[in-house]
Amino acid sequence: MSRRAYQRRRRPNEGSGCLGAIAWMGVLILVLVAAYGIVVRPLISGYIGDQAAEQLGRPTNVDGVIDQAAGALPDVIAALPAGEIVVLEQEANAYLNANPQALAPLDSANLNFTPGTVLVTLSAYGLNGTASATLAAEAGQLVVRDPEIDGPIGLVVSGPQIIEPLIARLNTELALQGKTIQDVRVEEDRMVIVTG
Repeated sequence: MSRRAYQRRRRPNEGSGCLGAIAWMGVLILVLVAAYGIVVRPLISGYIGDQAAEQLGRPTNVDGVIDQAAGALPDVIAALPAGEIVVLEQEANAYLNANPQALAPLDSANLNFTPGTVLVTLSAYGLNGTASATLAAEAGQLVVRDPEIDGPIGLVVSGPQIIEPLIARLNTELALQGKTIQDVRVEEDRMVIVTG
């Protein structure tokens, strides 16, 4: 058999070597990562955001006792006085530590007010991260800009998809009670909210 005939028979099999398999695995990994980012992550984030928003609107059962704090949003909004309300970082964190059931589905959260930005160090489902956002008042409603979640938890959930249901629930309750947010300022160790 001549050398040329031997080479002609081998050529059809040359593309199925190790390099071809590695290239196909790389393409498969890229497709899976894209599918996660486009489909799975938004679904998880939306579910968690909706679950957290539900916690604001209804009482929950914790160890057989009805927890009124989680369903107390209408009462809290009704109790808001018109004018300037100052929320101190230390007091907000003390409340969160004393009422861990109010954080569901989060395991823990710690607030940090820095000029212009609210930072939250959080833990959920065994993952940790830091969420950040700026707050503003527009057309009488609270608006969250540039919500981001960094760290391992940020790979699983998306900031905007978690915060949007919460802010929508808060703004709906404000509107139902005829209250508005006139101004929001985040300063060092405190947040100032002006209601009308």
